[in-house]
Amino acid sequence: MELNKNYAHTHYKNKINSERFITESLDILRTFVVLNESYPDTFTAFTKAEMTAFSDKFPKPLPHLYLNRMKLDSARPNFYMLDILTGQDKKVIAARIDKYFKHYESGDWEEEEHPVILLVVADSYVERETLKMIDSMKDSNYIEDDELVFMLTTQKALFSENKNIWTSKENEISTL
Repeated sequence: MELNKNYAHTHYKNKINSERFITESLDILRTFVVLNESYPDTFTAFTKAEMTAFSDKFPKPLPHLYLNRMKLDSARPNFYMLDILTGQDKKVIAARIDKYFKHYESGDWEEEEHPVILLVVADSYVERETLKMIDSMKDSNYIEDDELVFMLTTQKALFSENKNIWTSKENEISTL
């Protein structure tokens, strides 16, 4: 995976960025590094700045990262949209998930395979509550589990040595 160095340099030099923006940017960078180490030569990663050229395909606001498997794999998903929601409350998380549902239902994603939605949340309690929320939203929108897939992890698990950190159901843990 490669990170756009111009993007990082531009934002590093910007003296008016808020503490929250800086923390979020560092979380995105750390996530990128961890994924690159955990899955070497597996994904091409795109930041928000790189996704703007294709912004009509993505939900608004854009996800923090878009991952595209370098070598397509018929046994696993090949595309992922990743959002880091560690500093967000339940309402913000619900609103973000709702944006993914609306994007899915809009048909803006033209590819045959819709990306898996990866969410990084603060802790295991938020992870469990978010999974319940997703199930409820899927039921109310008549969306099957295999149509729109969400996988969650905690920031602590993401930064651990373990690769089996992604939960898509209450007790279903897997890798990318």
